[in-house]
Amino acid sequence: MEHLFLHTASRLRQRAYSEALSFLADAEEAEDVAQEVMLRMWEKRSSLHPDAGLQEAYALTLTRNLCRNRHRSKVRHPLLRLFLGSHPFQADDDDALAAGIGDIADTAPHHHYGGEKKHSVQKKT
Repeated sequence: MEHLFLHTASRLRQRAYSEALSFLADAEEAEDVAQEVMLRMWEKRSSLHPDAGLQEAYALTLTRNLCRNRHRSKVRHPLLRLFLGSHPFQADDDDALAAGIGDIADTAPHHHYGGEKKHSVQKKT
């Protein structure tokens, strides 16, 4: 089965990339999706059907599902998109992310919950 998979892998990867690119319109993200598809297929290579057409259908289904998942995470976490770009869970610079979120928190109204409350922290001696 490994031999059959390796024989079709290049074509499947290109199809996954093309499908992801048409869905996401971002070459880097499409490349990530194509790599994820191929990794998942490699992990399941022993249970894949030997028919190349069915393997392609499986690869394209995986591609569409991964693209939908990426889209959902962007919709659900729009604030993260501002700082993380096309990768919702991978910050290039954690300090920049923290600073950006801190800046947004600083601009939020402090009286949102019925007025400012002063909190004092007492040191234990």
